[in-house]
Amino acid sequence: MTEVEQADRRIQKTLSSLQDAFFELVLTYSYDEIKVSDIIKKANVGRSTFYQHYKSKDDILVTSMQGLLKVLAESIEPEDRRDDLLELMEHFWQNRQFAPRVFAGTARRQVIMALAESLEIRLKKLYKSQFISPTIPTNLVAHQLAEAQMVIIIDWLLGKGSCSAEAMAKHIEQTSKAMCKALFVNKY
Repeated sequence: MTEVEQADRRIQKTLSSLQDAFFELVLTYSYDEIKVSDIIKKANVGRSTFYQHYKSKDDILVTSMQGLLKVLAESIEPEDRRDDLLELMEHFWQNRQFAPRVFAGTARRQVIMALAESLEIRLKKLYKSQFISPTIPTNLVAHQLAEAQMVIIIDWLLGKGSCSAEAMAKHIEQTSKAMCKALFVNKY
């Protein structure tokens, strides 16, 4: 094994330790109670090692949710994304006991901001490729979409309404696409 491969393995092991420690803490404490020092201690790594990989606990939260948020952001694209959304909704439902910890307070704001950033990137590509432009600034459209997607998911996970994961996936896809259509106008 080369030195680079060994270094890559060490990095992956460190990242894995940090994320595992973070998730263990989220299972026990509310997000706002967790400190970087708690993550470092649980992962058994040094402070400088943590900051080599993450800027803050918000960064580790957002990084760990990137794949999930990507699926939500892709729901605005013209292609059918229902299968991916269904898989995501099933994942959320199976882990709903963590929703009050992960989707409250500071964590909720961080997740919505990260989702809005991902949506904004897709929105810009979408209107560029289809010769359309938003009726309001793209970052505002992205934030509105992120809030709309997350509020319905969070309320569902908290038991404020009952429906299947399949119904949620269909709803997220339909409303996201409809909102995009309503918020954009043809350039020509």
